[in-house]
Amino acid sequence: MNVSKKLEGYLAAGLAFSLLVLSAAPSRAASPAFKRGMSAMDAKDYARAVADFRKTIRAEPRNSAAYFLMGYAYYQKGFAGGNPEAADKKDARETVAAYKKVFALDPTLLSVAKPYELYFTQALSYECLGQNAAALKSFERGIEAAPDNFLIPLYAARLRFLMQDIERAKANLALSLKRAQNAGHRADLVKLIRSSDLFSSMADNAVLSPLLGQGGSGTQAEGDGALHDSLGNRAAAIALPPPSISPDERAVLARVAAGDQAFSAGSYAEALGAYQKALKLDTQAEVLGRGRRALVEGQIGLCHRSLGLTALAAADFKKAVSLMPFDAEAHYQLALADAVLGRTAQSLGQLKWSFETAPSQADLRRYLVLSKVESDFGAVRGLPGYAALASRYSGTSSDR
Repeated sequence: MNVSKKLEGYLAAGLAFSLLVLSAAPSRAASPAFKRGMSAMDAKDYARAVADFRKTIRAEPRNSAAYFLMGYAYYQKGFAGGNPEAADKKDARETVAAYKKVFALDPTLLSVAKPYELYFTQALSYECLGQNAAALKSFERGIEAAPDNFLIPLYAARLRFLMQDIERAKANLALSLKRAQNAGHRADLVKLIRSSDLFSSMADNAVLSPLLGQGGSGTQAEGDGALHDSLGNRAAAIALPPPSISPDERAVLARVAAGDQAFSAGSYAEALGAYQKALKLDTQAEVLGRGRRALVEGQIGLCHRSLGLTALAAADFKKAVSLMPFDAEAHYQLALADAVLGRTAQSLGQLKWSFETAPSQADLRRYLVLSKVESDFGAVRGLPGYAALASRYSGTSSDR
């Protein structure tokens, strides 16, 4: 198996977790096309995934998550050859274009669970297109976004080396090795650099070679002989540990899944306990990120509301919108809770935000209709500003 693809599998371990949580979030009624795209990604049918996410975007033109996944599918399709030099330039251009749309819709990447995944694949796509300055900028952002990841600075070192910027390549390579050392994978990383066609030229460089210790690209590292002989392919043998979800991630994810199952069954008290336990575990594990934590806060709000605890629900929805300001559903739910509590002015303000941030025409029309027929909004509809607000967005919904 191509070493670079094994690297890619290690790096993409977090993406699998991200997709699993995204697809499981019950507060997001994913469209059939989006679900088909997710299934296609799981099946590694990236051409079909692109088509399905593009259908999603046509129906939901502000769905930044769909743009990210479409861009990632293009990346996977185009980089089947294993490195930027062999990648399909058309697919790389499509990846870059999709990611630009993500930034336009969601500048802080709240809809991307792990932004380093975007930065890394964006950097490789730019490198494929010969836009090295842009690639380096994306690598730098990825390095900052994932402070423990040792593969991103390795690829940055490779590009700088190819650009003959040896001193900066040395700095990136040193950072990669330091991070690998901290993770207990330094020996694996050194083996990879020496054996892979992508990186072995750095091992022969007089400035960079001392960072790796003894042995050049043609020297087999001590202890590697049995592995080499057993597989008969040194490139395949030099593999990092297989991707896995950490125990902390697994514990948090299990609690979220338990909450989802209980919520779907109408067991709101049980769901509430599971979601709250997930957030408590996440204060230590820190695996959810702002976007996914906002989704869980929203689910807690729905549980509290279903249990008749509207004041607590309002507080939960307020947390959700503070974490993910462009979440139209959270704004709508907060507007509804405020209306029930008699906070009509605040409710009207949240309705405005739900209209403004609605990800699609269908969502905007749904929020408008609900605001007009939901009995809890009766007092809100009596406010002087409601008619003008509804009229304004009723006129723009067909233009979105």
